[in-house]
Amino acid sequence: MKKLLAALLLAIPIVALGDYKFSYISVDDGNLSTTHAVKLTLEAPSGFRVAGPENRYVAYFGEEINMTMAAYTSNDAAIFLVAEKSINAASVIDYSRLETTNHSGIEFQTRSRCIELDSETVGSVDELQFLSNNGFTPQPAVYVRQFFRVAESGDQEVALTYAARVVDCSEAVITDEFVEAFEADVNKYLVLTRTD
Repeated sequence: MKKLLAALLLAIPIVALGDYKFSYISVDDGNLSTTHAVKLTLEAPSGFRVAGPENRYVAYFGEEINMTMAAYTSNDAAIFLVAEKSINAASVIDYSRLETTNHSGIEFQTRSRCIELDSETVGSVDELQFLSNNGFTPQPAVYVRQFFRVAESGDQEVALTYAARVVDCSEAVITDEFVEAFEADVNKYLVLTRTD
């Protein structure tokens, strides 16, 4: 159950490694830029290490997806960028149920939440292992803010996650003061530019 919650939380599907002929994220002077239909550049944040990009083929609830992921990591926080393109167009990507927000002058659908993770879950979910292997251990728990932007065609998207490690998801930890400081970090470290 915990593995499924982690997958749903981080938009993490089942993945397969391989030799791929696509890549939807490039690195230039430390900045991460998406190169498919949703073109954004994420400025390299101070105090973080860059990881990736890495490509995956994804099977997710009947969808077939090409995915590129990259991240900035520190000891206590991570910025995780995923660019995806549906290759079977089984359905249109839709985040309309989520709140709409404007970040860096760009419209996104967004959500925030907290999830507790154990070492077994981190070790068995590819993207969590990717973060862990690159300097950010997402346990015992993470509080995240996610931003989603979908191409007009409905078959390509960007998912951007800011994650901070916390001791647990209790109300004693996730206080109003914590959320206020967390949102200040989101605004400080997630500096984006549209490049389309």
